[in-house]
Amino acid sequence: RPLKRKNGIEYIEVTLEDIALGNQIANEILGMSLDDISSPAKRLLSILEDLSKAKGTTENSLTRKEIRNACGWGETYVRVILKELVSMEYIQPVQGGLGKSFKYKVIKDDKTDEQFIFLNNLTSG
Repeated sequence: RPLKRKNGIEYIEVTLEDIALGNQIANEILGMSLDDISSPAKRLLSILEDLSKAKGTTENSLTRKEIRNACGWGETYVRVILKELVSMEYIQPVQGGLGKSFKYKVIKDDKTDEQFIFLNNLTSG
């Protein structure tokens, strides 16, 4: 776009398409930086949701082993991220302890498709 000048100030005129693109970028970038969970936790939560859907409604709890196999992360790292997701109430433990494998279940809410979007839009006028 051509550089313009008015009263000694240089500027570039934007289009509605520029504003729409700015909104999209702002939602993605600012939304990621202002979420209540870390980026690895978001990735793992997405994996857990996919695994739960694949299992169906009858048995959708997931063992740590299933989770490790699905994400390819080590045991310690998975435990740390699972702890974060439990503390932020995105998942809940359903089994675990001495002699029992640990199992987790994704807590469903009405906003699963939009749970990581923070901003609605920047101003267009």
